[in-house]
Amino acid sequence: DNRGGQDYSYCRRVNGVNIPCEPQDVKCGRLFCRPVSSGMYQVQCNYRFSVNDPDYGMVEPGTKCGNGMVCRNRQCVNV
Repeated sequence: DNRGGQDYSYCRRVNGVNIPCEPQDVKCGRLFCRPVSSGMYQVQCNYRFSVNDPDYGMVEPGTKCGNGMVCRNRQCVNV
């Protein structure tokens, strides 16, 4: 999840440093995927990021992150 602070898992970037998400904010950080396998099917995934656009792949403000909660400033807050 987004608590890793890696290029593919973080909530915000400060002075070029990836800041991991707090547990309650993981749905408000960078979008990512995980490989899935089920029976004879396996789905792989890749991530993309851009050094020119650090917000590429970030969850949009106003995205629902819980009941009565939305993402704002990379945090999950009450509406």
